Amino acid sequence: MTETKNKEDVRTIRTKRDLANALEELLKLKDYAEISIKDISDTALISKNTFYNNFQDKEDLLRFVFVRYEEALLESIRPQLEKKFLFSNLITFKNCIEIIVHDLFVSDIPFREILKKDSSRTLYYELSRFFQDLLKRIEDKYHILTKKASEETMIMFYAGAF
Repeated sequence: MTETKNKEDVRTIRTKRDLANALEELLKLKDYAEISIKDISDTALISKNTFYNNFQDKEDLLRFVFVRYEEALLESIRPQLEKKFLFSNLITFKNCIEIIVHDLFVSDIPFREILKKDSSRTLYYELSRFFQDLLKRIEDKYHILTKKASEETMIMFYAGAF
């Protein structure tokens, strides 16, 4: 019985990976608003029913794509977060944001170009939401910011990053 469960888990992991890869590939070619569930399913060689067994909608898959980058982003900023210098928390947090934004822009996905052609702004909204959630988790784990510093940093991010 356990063996069957493990096989299902592996298939689910593989299916989600294939769907995420398909969305990433399609984002390089099309505006997010123009990409349909059928496009994603066809590119991943997976049925639409299988898509809906794994994700509620296209935005749910998009959030999954961003989460796949989370561990790599956290690994990139870990040395900055673990420094014990006398600098202010805001400087440390600002440096972390710069590292995260840089890593996103040098990733395999051309985020800058994709965001420019995002006519629906859904992609921008979901990336912003992911980024806010990630920063909140960092703040909670490392206790590096006050709420005020976090808000100021988010304002700087929105004003300058995209």
